[in-house]
Amino acid sequence: MMIKSKKELFTLLTKELNSFKEPVAIQAGHFALIEKNRELLPTIFQDIKDKELKNSVKSHLYMGHFPLDTWKMGVGLAKYGLSKKKIMKLLILVNDWQWVPKVDFGADNTLRDSFYKLAKLPLAYQKILKDNNISENIILPLNNKNGKVNNKLFFSESKLRNQFDNYYAASCDLENSCAQEYVPLLLQLSKEGIKLLISFIPITCKLPINMGSLKAKQSLGVDMKIINIFASGIFKNNFWENIEVDIF
Repeated sequence: MMIKSKKELFTLLTKELNSFKEPVAIQAGHFALIEKNRELLPTIFQDIKDKELKNSVKSHLYMGHFPLDTWKMGVGLAKYGLSKKKIMKLLILVNDWQWVPKVDFGADNTLRDSFYKLAKLPLAYQKILKDNNISENIILPLNNKNGKVNNKLFFSESKLRNQFDNYYAASCDLENSCAQEYVPLLLQLSKEGIKLLISFIPITCKLPINMGSLKAKQSLGVDMKIINIFASGIFKNNFWENIEVDIF
C-alpha cells in the first residue's frame, strides 16, 4: 500500500491503535553507528557537530531524515495511544555492524562495547520525549532469549543476529541478515504479549523484513499483527509522501 502524506499515515495507524486493547509496540527512530575519532556516533545528523560527517549522514539513502522523522512519528503515536489508556512501548533498532570498524575473528569489539556501556538516548530523541511529556521508561529493553535484559535502550542488530544463529537458524531457513535480526525481535515482542507492532524500516530492507515477518507468523508461532512501514531517508520536504506499508 502506498501512502502519500503524513496525515494519511497517522490516520491509518491511529485507526489500527483504536482497534487493539492489548499492548502495542512501536519500532521507530532506527539509526546506524558510524566511527569518528575512535568513537561510535548515532547517524542522527541533527546531533552531529562535525560538518563533513553531518552532511554525509544527511544525504545518505537510509539515514538522512529517517531516524528523527520516524522517532517523532513513533512518539506521536505513543502519545495518542497513552491518551486512549493503552499500554504503549517504544523500541529503537540500531545498525551496529555495517559502519563499525571490524575486529579480528573472536575478538571483542571495544568500540561497540563502549557505546552500549555508556549509551544514553540521543539528545534529539530526549527532546522529542520531553516535548510530549513521555518518560524514557516507555522504551522497551532488548532481552536475551532467557528474558534477561541485554540493553535497556537499544535493540542491537548484532545481538539479534547472534540470537538467530544460536537459537533459531536450525528451524528457520532465512538467509538475508535483515530478516535474521527481525525474527528474534518479533519473537521477543510476541513472548511479552505485544499484539500490534508498528515498525518503521528503511525501504532498502523491504523484501527481507517482509519475508521475516511472514516466516515468524506462519512457522514460529508469532501471534501479533505487524505493520511494516518503509521509507527513504533522502527525502526532506516530502519525506512522508514516499511511504510503503505492508501488513501481516
